[in-house]
Amino acid sequence: MRVLLPLALVFVAESVSAQVPQLRRSGIPPDVADRLEAIASDSRTHRLHGNAEIGPAEILEGDVYASGGFLRVAGMIRGQLIVVDGDVVFEPGAEVTSDVTIVGGTATGTESVRLGGTFTEYGEGFGWLAQANRIHEGRSRWTDRGWDVRRDLGHVDLDVRVGQNYNRVEGLPLQFGPTLRTGGDSPTRIEAFAIWRTAVGSLGQTERMGYLARAEQFVGPHLRVGVSARSIVQALDPWGVSDLEASLAAAFLHEDQRDYFEREGWSAYLRVTPRHSPLDVIVEYRDERQRTASVRDPWTLFNGEDYWRLQPLVAEGRLRSLDASVEVDLRDGRGFIGEGWYLRAQVERGLDGELATPALTVPGAPAGAFRSYGSDFTTGLLDVRRYEPVGYHGSLALRVVGGGTPEDMNLAPQFQHALGGAGTLPGYDLLSADCGARSMVGTIATGVGGAGQSFYGGYGCDRFGLFQAEYRGGFDIRFGDRNDRRRDERWPRHVHANIDWTVFFDAAKGWRFDDTNGWLDTGMLYDAGAGVILGDFGVYGAVPLTGDERRLRLFIRLGPRF
Repeated sequence: MRVLLPLALVFVAESVSAQVPQLRRSGIPPDVADRLEAIASDSRTHRLHGNAEIGPAEILEGDVYASGGFLRVAGMIRGQLIVVDGDVVFEPGAEVTSDVTIVGGTATGTESVRLGGTFTEYGEGFGWLAQANRIHEGRSRWTDRGWDVRRDLGHVDLDVRVGQNYNRVEGLPLQFGPTLRTGGDSPTRIEAFAIWRTAVGSLGQTERMGYLARAEQFVGPHLRVGVSARSIVQALDPWGVSDLEASLAAAFLHEDQRDYFEREGWSAYLRVTPRHSPLDVIVEYRDERQRTASVRDPWTLFNGEDYWRLQPLVAEGRLRSLDASVEVDLRDGRGFIGEGWYLRAQVERGLDGELATPALTVPGAPAGAFRSYGSDFTTGLLDVRRYEPVGYHGSLALRVVGGGTPEDMNLAPQFQHALGGAGTLPGYDLLSADCGARSMVGTIATGVGGAGQSFYGGYGCDRFGLFQAEYRGGFDIRFGDRNDRRRDERWPRHVHANIDWTVFFDAAKGWRFDDTNGWLDTGMLYDAGAGVILGDFGVYGAVPLTGDERRLRLFIRLGPRF
């Protein structure tokens, strides 16, 4: 029963976002309304609801219909753009190859966009949603990342937003502060946020707050240089589930899908994002202190009397490192039916510093000792995916993910990886394939993470490999006449819904380096499952194929598994 309310809320939100209202009621000319409705109702049209962004490297093939939110366009739309009851900002380098129509909203940055058609704006007085729901002149609105409040002060915005995700360490990490953006071909962006961690202390306890500041300068259309300073809580292995999924699981079900550690310091980076290119390259120098993060007791809707899962002990100290990442996105289309390749690679190399885990005291065992890891290490992550259409409404998706160190050494826990759970091996318990890291539980007498608290001895494996295969099929449900729209009817008689289904298979293995016995592994782990998907909302079941337990595990995803 505990999952019924969040399931219902997500289903209703999905159903509402999938509807296309009758534009006749917005007050625009009937012929224009009919034309826009036909585009918005077309199954080939990309539909965006709420806050959304089309990044610099994104190319959307076909028309785009956006409603009820704040749309930022920095990439290319090969078709028309329709924005209803929302605002749009065009970044330098944005391109729309056909017409742009704004109904009940505003557009900024129009001088920066390359437009292949006409621009038409039906501003205040048009649209049917409450005007106060839009981000305009200091009004506020709930978005997919929390309350987003803005006041236009020229080039300066005062923002309130939610950080990474709701979690058992911070609760709700609220970020608030000013952002500055300049125009032109080489704009400057500056932001400075204080972070209030609602589970840690009151707003006045500044020693328990975090911060995030960044200054970024565009150098032409392809290059950016920037510096940043931060005191944040960082998730380990955040790629398995989305921020929204992690937040809802923690806030509703008392099930935090991630573990965390603290980072405080500064960095300087260089970013290359060629215009209208799928390439995104970042090289960053970091100088920061890393610490263990303690479990707090944030509010949850269900099971609030239960204890939260323990946090892992991480290596603490100062670290200077060099991080490089490359992303290449060649997919045509997003969602469950797409085509093309996707690749993301990341490498981090320690340069200087000293990391050590605090002494862990295990009941019935001799007193532990500090364990030093140093800074001479290399670790990385490689994620390669292929999406291939099969038949009329099917798609085969393949994914290979590998990470860890290429050297014969132990990594500090914050650089390790653990498998298990909805994001990796859904047939197995969350983070259960951890190379024995959670087999040891103890307390620490000293350390920034919190003296006297209990922690797991580590996080996961020093290496891992994961293979995922998934076939997605589906069918359309259509009935009624899409052209039968009468003035006195509230809803059209045409109904169109897409229902997808999927079957999948996963295989993975993890390795841990032992100073005496060399590399030890988890053994091969396999699972298989199936699911039903409506829009972005999916209900899945998975069964492990190795081990003694064959229990069916049900889980929910708010988007594709990968």
